[in-house]
Amino acid sequence: MRRWCLWTLLLSCVSCDGGPPEEAGGAVVSAATRVLASEALGPVRAEVRTDAVDPRFGDRIQLVVEITSGPGVALEPMEFPSRMGHLRKVGRRDPPAKDDGPVIHGLTVEPERTGLNIGTLPPIVFRVLEGEGQGTVRALRIPAFELDVKGLEGEERPALADVGPALPPVPLPPEPRGRLTLTVILVGVGVLLALTFALWWQRRHIREPAPPPLDPVAEAQRALAELMARGLIEAGEFGLFYVELTGIVRVFVERTTGVKAPDQTTEEFLHEAEHHGAFTEVRRQALQRFLEAADLVKYAAQVPGSHEVTEAVDSAHAFCQQEAEQGAPCAARS
Repeated sequence: MRRWCLWTLLLSCVSCDGGPPEEAGGAVVSAATRVLASEALGPVRAEVRTDAVDPRFGDRIQLVVEITSGPGVALEPMEFPSRMGHLRKVGRRDPPAKDDGPVIHGLTVEPERTGLNIGTLPPIVFRVLEGEGQGTVRALRIPAFELDVKGLEGEERPALADVGPALPPVPLPPEPRGRLTLTVILVGVGVLLALTFALWWQRRHIREPAPPPLDPVAEAQRALAELMARGLIEAGEFGLFYVELTGIVRVFVERTTGVKAPDQTTEEFLHEAEHHGAFTEVRRQALQRFLEAADLVKYAAQVPGSHEVTEAVDSAHAFCQQEAEQGAPCAARS
């Protein structure tokens, strides 16, 4: 009876106009019966379900994340990144939360490939308000789950022949003579001005000194010092602080190894680092621990302690300094 009432509430949330979805295509499924993953930690339990049966590549799959918690527990707001493993989020709509009911999140995702797709979700962070562990913050990590996605059948695959034959070229009308004359005059005036400027510049014989090459280590240390001086930690802006901190390290890695770290997700970045000659196994594991700890603050709203902040900044300093001492290839100097 409780599950029937729960899905009735979820249906009413989707069908009404109670608010716009977070993104286009954010409708929640009407019934999710297949359990993909479940996990419990103390009084908090999470379950991931879907109604997708034999999904095909290109389908939008509806996921429902249901979180139940006992008394004396406060759940932190949950944010879902744009990419969760091999699943790309294209929409989200959550039903209104009830004081005496579970918290439900409705997601619309698209698989990135045919075959096996691995889905991951951010941890559920909660604060213990009473009883054992009172005042502590804990994180329930939902296990990764699998979705087997089929490809399109032969007759369903798009073909260029369906577009039709190419159309013959369309002759353009002749350009009016007056417009052509004006164009020639403007081009001539531009060339004359360019020549005049070149002669003037040659007579001055002024050569601006070339700027000194930038030192990646010095730039990283300067950026870290400026970040600490902004007072983001004192203002409680932990997420923004860690975004800036990891950004400094990513820019440093790009300048010293050529890896386009600022444009990649943590998963893509670590995957490329694993196959890059500039990263030893020890250095890659240290970088992985640093980025994953920062992601927990950025995406799971975890509040770090002062010693954790200090450790993260010291790790960034040490990483940049040690990478330079080991003589990693520098893209900026090549």
